[in-house]
Amino acid sequence: GYYHSTLIKEVREKLSLAYSISSDYNPQKGFSVITAGINYENAEQVIKIIDKVIEDYLNNDISVDIFNMTKETLLNDLYISRDSLIGMVNFLQLTIRFPNRCFDIEQRIKEIESVTLDDINVVTVPLVTSIKAGAV
Repeated sequence: GYYHSTLIKEVREKLSLAYSISSDYNPQKGFSVITAGINYENAEQVIKIIDKVIEDYLNNDISVDIFNMTKETLLNDLYISRDSLIGMVNFLQLTIRFPNRCFDIEQRIKEIESVTLDDINVVTVPLVTSIKAGAV
């Protein structure tokens, strides 16, 4: 996870319940995963905190600072990947694997730059409604 992530701030820095904690989204498979290096005896408490962080995000409780730092970090990752051999190979691999989708780094940068907190809200409100209705 990024140094400014809510999970790191809450679980690791504030409560010292994890050596490491991060989340990752797999766009090809359409799912997210949260992993944490914790002591077994803290598992229940850590899961409750993770659930609360997810619930807060789904209820649009995302700070503008965290949102902006995340966008900046994602953009920096793309700038770095654009300038590295591994990054170029990864984008080429995606282009070959998914020929009908655009994996242009410059386009992805423009897309990230254009995302607003309102865009996030448009996505999360229906998701929360579905979760509460038991559809997800």
